[in-house]
Amino acid sequence: MKTLAKFIIDERTGLKYELCSDYYIIAGEDELERKPIGEWGQRHLRYIKKHCKPFYNKMQNEDKLYEYLIQLNQDAEEMFNTLIEQFKK
Repeated sequence: MKTLAKFIIDERTGLKYELCSDYYIIAGEDELERKPIGEWGQRHLRYIKKHCKPFYNKMQNEDKLYEYLIQLNQDAEEMFNTLIEQFKK
């Protein structure tokens, strides 16, 4: 009996498939493969969860929350580093 691979990637489409029982189904994004959202992203996430529930739900439903937080974290890091450099001067 041949053992099937747990995951396969279709080279034509780039989609990742996961073996479930006897069938391959499209695998969701692996949370471990995502890079962390960072300190500023986590702080903002806590804030919008508590104070901006409609915005949080909208971004979550449109599957844009992760990308939004990553970008926010990058922007905040750049701003923070710029401020630190200015304070040094």
